[in-house]
Amino acid sequence: MSADYGKFRDNLISLEQFNPEIHQHYLEEMEKMFTQEITGVRKFGWWARDLFLFLVGLVLMSSAIFDQPISLPIAGRWLWGLSGAFTLGIALLGMRLAWKKKIDLRNDSKFIALVGSSGMTVVAFSIMFAAFIMRDLQNMTTMVPIALLAIIIGILIGLDNRVQQGELNTREKLLEIEYRLAALDERLQSGKGGKN
Repeated sequence: MSADYGKFRDNLISLEQFNPEIHQHYLEEMEKMFTQEITGVRKFGWWARDLFLFLVGLVLMSSAIFDQPISLPIAGRWLWGLSGAFTLGIALLGMRLAWKKKIDLRNDSKFIALVGSSGMTVVAFSIMFAAFIMRDLQNMTTMVPIALLAIIIGILIGLDNRVQQGELNTREKLLEIEYRLAALDERLQSGKGGKN
């Protein structure tokens, strides 16, 4: 429904005759709004976070391959390795964006949220599965809260993305209204100039 509305809105805007300068200004503002530079302290934070995730992913993968520091059944090791693969994927995606030095707040953010929340869910279920397979009550009481924390983090990633996309939609609508008002003002000014 919203995608159809967006296409309909774009078609209506394209049918109206606007000043090319105003239209160009509108497109530039949209580009600024949907693109965020990753520089300075923020870039350092991205690299630090992604290197940490990369190391966690390597630890999970090596734990699955070498069966250390805890011994798991084969199914638990496979899920542990899968958790490591997802964590490595998230880290590499973040490193790619930090290397690119900018993020598309529409597409990249949605993809990061999708990968992050699904990855955290896989991590959570692999931890719980490993805890249940080991059938050790002491290990289960320590691993299940970690799995629940991973699920909560996955949910928060998804909620944060929804809030961010809602803010972007609001800013886009306000910019569109500003654009239409500027075009209307120009038409009114040109109409007054023609009458004089």
